[in-house]
Amino acid sequence: MKNKKTVSYILAVIFMLSLMLPGLNALADNGDDNVPTEASLTISKFSQDPLNPNNPEGTGDEVQNPSGTPLGGVTYRLQRTHKFEGNDVIAVNENSFDWTTGL
Repeated sequence: MKNKKTVSYILAVIFMLSLMLPGLNALADNGDDNVPTEASLTISKFSQDPLNPNNPEGTGDEVQNPSGTPLGGVTYRLQRTHKFEGNDVIAVNENSFDWTTGL
């Protein structure tokens, strides 16, 4: 009987350790201190024939080769809402700016 309890305790400890091991990866430092301070963002709006069933309504997903004609004069409002500092995400309150695509 004592032997069964010992085996049960050992299995319980192994089970608890197996639950904690995946979380240890979150503590590991990946050593990548070369995080870019700038990035690029491409926003495009294309005209499409609404009566053509081959031109479905957009979903906001990235499309590598969209169909249609690029539209000029489309204005977007951009505003950064968060930034990264080390491993932390910090909310920021920065001014927005408008950007208009070329004609």
